[in-house]
Parts: sequence; structure tokens; C-alpha cells
Amino acid sequence: MRRALVPVLAVLLALVGCTPAPQGPLPRPSSPATAPEAVLVAFVGDSLTVGFSPDFSRGDIDPGSWVNEVLDDRYRFGGGWAVWGATTDQMREGVSPLDADVLVILAGTNDVALGIPFEETAGNIEAIARTVGSPQVVLSAIPPLDGLPDAPARYNAALERFAADRGWAWVPPVRELGTSGRFAEGMTQDGVHLTPEGAEILGRAIREVVVDVAP
Repeated sequence: MRRALVPVLAVLLALVGCTPAPQGPLPRPSSPATAPEAVLVAFVGDSLTVGFSPDFSRGDIDPGSWVNEVLDDRYRFGGGWAVWGATTDQMREGVSPLDADVLVILAGTNDVALGIPFEETAGNIEAIARTVGSPQVVLSAIPPLDGLPDAPARYNAALERFAADRGWAWVPPVRELGTSGRFAEGMTQDGVHLTPEGAEILGRAIREVVVDVAP
């Protein structure tokens, strides 16, 4: 968090003018530390990301979205695209270039549910990253899926290899959300979407990776 810097130099000069000349040179006041610039983070996803945001692309984000766990005064919203039910093909068509330092992608749940081949999903995700144009990309594993418990593990394993091949940062499956492809108690509303507690856990895991790769 940024803090106001105290203008000590003016105070020191005033004191010098009101006192006898000192013997020897005055010590030079140290320069205040420069506060770090904000990092702009963009997000692309589906209902897991957008929640009930009134206008996600403009930064009017649902308080229950995991995105809020990533953002603060240092890491600020840099745009994005997220829509309920979106496949990676729809994300690819919806995104546009953004002036963001880091891009976070959480995508694939709807592709898995519809049986879309991974090769097609991977091509869409690569096109999303290319279009947005952020120098750093963070790719997240999808959460469990109660209706298709075997699918997330297969998908996430392929997605992790895909991220490694491109030098992208990877957010592995978060064990607190559930294991064996099924959500843990209290982590899901309906077997697909996260509870506020689940969103908070996922958001913290994603933020850790964002902080690691941020400029």
C-alpha cells in the first residue's frame, strides 16, 4: 500500500536558517524510498470469474468473485472479459488487446463439460494470450466438477504441460477446494460454482502466483 512521504528537506532547511552555522558540513538528508508503481492485472474467464459482476470488463466486479483476492492498491484491475457459460472459443472472440502487465486465465470448465477436444481449447487459450498481449501470463487449473469428477484431473494435467511449454506461470489445483474431482464441503454452491469461501481460497492461490511473476 502506498504511503504519503514526509517532505523532510524543507523542514531541515528551515531549521538551518534559525540556528548558528554548524561546524563542518551538514549531513545530507537521505532520499525517501520510491513507492512501487501499480501492477495492472487483466482477467479472462467464465462464470467462475465473473460471478454476478454488473460490468466486469469495466472493473465493476461482484464482491463474491475470486478476482477481489488478487486486487489491492498495488495490483489493480487492468481490464478483461468473463461471461457466464463461456467456452474458450467465445473468450477468444470476446477479448481485445489490453495494457496490462499480467494476464490471468481461468478457462476450460465449459469446454470440459461440452467435450471439446483439448487441442482446440489449447489453441483458443494461446490466441487469447496473444490478443491481450500481456508480457506475463498466469494460467490456472480449473476447480473440481462434481458432475464429471474424472475430467478436471485429465484437463489440468494437459493444461499444466501446455503452460510449461510456453513459459507461462501455473496455478495448480487447490486442494482445499476438493480432491478426486469433487468439491469439499462448503466450497461449492451447485457442484460447479464456488461459494464465497471457495472463491476466497482460489483467489489467494492465484494471487500468490501473480505476485511471483509481476514486474
